[in-house]
Amino acid sequence: MKINLQTVLEDVRGTVESQRGGSIEWSEAEEGMIFVAGDSVRTGEDSSCLLTWGNHNASRLSSESELKIFRLEVTPETGSETSILYLWR
Repeated sequence: MKINLQTVLEDVRGTVESQRGGSIEWSEAEEGMIFVAGDSVRTGEDSSCLLTWGNHNASRLSSESELKIFRLEVTPETGSETSILYLWR
């Protein structure tokens, strides 16, 4: 059995927006927001942010980047984590 993980948005600098899974709307993202599989985050010009999850995993988005979270999960019996993220730009 696998358990889904959450991602936390940190170190927001400049314009960072989020899109919840299933939505076509982008909205302003704020530090501390929680994201799950299906959500996306993007940064504007001269902007950046940090996404953290699981056992010390992190991804920093630099200026004009977009990342979609496809899968973040852990297998409790083994501690094995699976992270599938797609980065554009």
